[in-house]
Amino acid sequence: MRSEDEAFALYSLCLDSELGCFVYFPREAPLERVPGFGTDTLRFRKEAIIELSSNRPTCCIGTKSSFIDKCLESGLSKKIERFAIHAGEELDREALINKLITIGYKRTPIVLEAGTF
Repeated sequence: MRSEDEAFALYSLCLDSELGCFVYFPREAPLERVPGFGTDTLRFRKEAIIELSSNRPTCCIGTKSSFIDKCLESGLSKKIERFAIHAGEELDREALINKLITIGYKRTPIVLEAGTF
């Protein structure tokens, strides 16, 4: 797409198809943001990377400039670990905390950035 607006408009139309195989990959967001609150741009980029790393067919929508960004470290797919938590499911709290720490999250009294809990 030529512009971010066009790319997002196409992504929005594709969401109406209910196929669930579309992701949006916008240009990198400016660094200015409120601590503890991610930007939509960052969320869309992370969701796209995760979905593209899955084994499901996925159509990634973006612009030429958004795809030029070198935002992925090499070998990233080898570091992806999946686990699911479902609403209503009972979990052992300490096991979940240990799992989060094992995959690289840091325990903090106040969450101010991604990768902390």
